[in-house]
Amino acid sequence: MSHLLRVASLFSLIAVLAAVHAGCPVVDDDDDSSNDFTSDEEFCYDDEGRVYPIGPEVCDGIDNDCDGETDEGFDEDEDGYIECHDDCDDGEAEVHPGAEELCDGVDNDCDGLLDVANGEVDEDGDGDHVCDGDCDDTDPALNVADADGDGVTTCDDDCDDDDDDIYPGATEDCDGKDNDCDAE
Repeated sequence: MSHLLRVASLFSLIAVLAAVHAGCPVVDDDDDSSNDFTSDEEFCYDDEGRVYPIGPEVCDGIDNDCDGETDEGFDEDEDGYIECHDDCDDGEAEVHPGAEELCDGVDNDCDGLLDVANGEVDEDGDGDHVCDGDCDDTDPALNVADADGDGVTTCDDDCDDDDDDIYPGATEDCDGKDNDCDAE
């Protein structure tokens, strides 16, 4: 008999003796070689052979070790949610069911989607989304790219982002163009 098995048997015997001494009837409802204790109130349920005093706790919604707590030790980021119960990233406390969706490219609320309403999806296909500063994600012509390199984007009212001499505040020249984007 292995050392671990002997220790487990010893603990089981101690638990039985303590229960008998306390006046609790001892039963083994599922033949798992662990005695299940009953009293006026059920102390520990043993309907599948995985629940017994000093048993290992498993992330399954059941108090496997009969200590009155369920799934303890499985919340790595201590946000109150565990992976076996819908926490899609138990390494990040900001990520769990019901969390506020942030502009970070992460499914913060664990609904399986990046949120369009929060601007995490590029709806107009211009390569930028609201989180990147896209001022109108329904119009691909308005974006944060500065195609002509003049330092002003279409989101900053550059009326011709293909000409670096045309942007708001530029000096108006007599060239037939609206150099300063004032529509005059």
